[in-house]
Amino acid sequence: MKKRSVLIFTLLFITFGLKTQAQKTQNVYYFNQQDVKVANPDSAYYSRVIQQPDSGSNFYNLIEFYIGRTVKSRGKVSEFFPTLIFQETLIRYFPNGKKLSISNYKKGTLIGSEYLYYENGGIKEERLYLDNKEKIYNPKRIIYKTVSIYNPAGQNLIDENGYGTIDIKQENGDWEKGVYLNGLKTGLWLHYNKKENETYTDEYKEGVYISGKTTKVNGEIIYYQELEKIPEFKGGSSALGKFLVNNLKYPPNSRNSKIQGKVFVKFNVNTNGLLSDFEIIEGVNNELNQEALRVLKLLTPWAPALKRGVPQKTSYTLPISFQLSY
Repeated sequence: MKKRSVLIFTLLFITFGLKTQAQKTQNVYYFNQQDVKVANPDSAYYSRVIQQPDSGSNFYNLIEFYIGRTVKSRGKVSEFFPTLIFQETLIRYFPNGKKLSISNYKKGTLIGSEYLYYENGGIKEERLYLDNKEKIYNPKRIIYKTVSIYNPAGQNLIDENGYGTIDIKQENGDWEKGVYLNGLKTGLWLHYNKKENETYTDEYKEGVYISGKTTKVNGEIIYYQELEKIPEFKGGSSALGKFLVNNLKYPPNSRNSKIQGKVFVKFNVNTNGLLSDFEIIEGVNNELNQEALRVLKLLTPWAPALKRGVPQKTSYTLPISFQLSY
């Protein structure tokens, strides 16, 4: 039978900055405040340590540290490249050492109860994550119910039936107003962002986000149907797949030497949709690495990520697999 080359690609979701760290037999990585990996520890905001699994466990130990300060997070992961897949309990901390959150994961998905805290250590919110079987990205789905919300004074604003009227002003000057019904946001919600000097008006129906608008200090209004939207190749993943299949070529030397593998390429999707800053974060050999880069640099502009209707610059990691079949 004549040998033929088969190119297989795999898509991963956005990585808004890759993280990683280690201990024991360990790897240590450094990141800036935007979660971008840096080589120089002097320019890092935090470090990440990934340790080998404990005896009897299949999960790596993860510990992150604020540089020169306290623990940033502690938990377990089943994978740490190209992105973290959390498992079991993850505890995050503020720089002052107080707990920020206690969360539970299964295969990277939040499950069960999650607890959020104020920076002074007081309880802020308890959420109960729903058992959602939906695997594809859907910004309209209901992910969790709110069990309780506490104001900075420690008063619980939601009753045992999940009803409550929220009017909370944070120490940083932000405030939020709205109604919970059965633990789900309902009706119009107002939020003021002091840092940006913007007011957000969002509409919910039984926990499902309907639409919203941002009112800027100059009176400009931005309307949107989703709070956030991930970047996407125009035409979606199926169109991206066709593009890769039609344009990737198996390099002859690697094909003849039966070299196979997966090339992980990280790049930025800028606010105008143009791609930039291509980087091989894990490769196979120079020939396959360069072919992956060549084809990805041919990609036309994407639809950028959006946050409240405003384009955002994001990083994206795309693994390209080169596999031979006979």
